[in-house]
Amino acid sequence: MIREGKMTERGAALFRERNHEVSFVEKFKAEELPFPPEFLVAVKKRQAWENFRKFAPSHKKQYQMWITSAKKADTRDRGIKEAVHLIARNVKSSMK
Repeated sequence: MIREGKMTERGAALFRERNHEVSFVEKFKAEELPFPPEFLVAVKKRQAWENFRKFAPSHKKQYQMWITSAKKADTRDRGIKEAVHLIARNVKSSMK
């Protein structure tokens, strides 16, 4: 952007001031995290498993990120329950 003259002074200042922490989303993209065992057990109990197996990797990853981003066990459990319900209905995106 600098070579092409597209970098504004404000953009350059923000770039210089940035921290070098990697966001949760970027970490998630870089790492292959397994689904929680509770999710796999729940999704295999219903029609959801057949639907889930047919999902594109990007859709599976969205659900995985949604479930694994929960900080508390009860939040993760609610997310798993809702995810299985959506997957059983063949909803490909967990984005609300």
